[in-house]
Amino acid sequence: HVVRKYAFHWRYDTAQQRELLNRLWAKTYVLLNLFTPTRKPVRVDQGRDGRRKTVYDEPRTPWARVLEHDAADRAAGGGGYVVDDARRRIEGIIAATNPARLNREIAVIQDELERVSRDRTEAMARRAGLDMGYLGKAIERMRADAGQNDK
Repeated sequence: HVVRKYAFHWRYDTAQQRELLNRLWAKTYVLLNLFTPTRKPVRVDQGRDGRRKTVYDEPRTPWARVLEHDAADRAAGGGGYVVDDARRRIEGIIAATNPARLNREIAVIQDELERVSRDRTEAMARRAGLDMGYLGKAIERMRADAGQNDK
């Protein structure tokens, strides 16, 4: 789901596209693992009406979850999971990164990927006779979003 959300449904098979994807994944990794909080299911309760309801914990970033497990392991007498050098390196990345700028940089890479991949993907779809309706809808949604961001 992350691949299609950030890289869309284009065909990527050139060195330029691979380089753009590598840059995109590096930035996406930082965004998702260090700045995007997620909720995890804790348990499933059943209400009076018999319906099941999933109960979630408080949203935390994946990095915060790793640190919690690391602290718990150290408190229990273990060696922990995160090496001090890695902790300092990641905390340096967090301190030096502006999440808003990171999102803008990701959008620039996505725009470039769209520009270099659109014609080849659409030509391939026409030759194969594929129904790429979902691709057209995604493109229109991206263009609408880009128009709102320009304002």
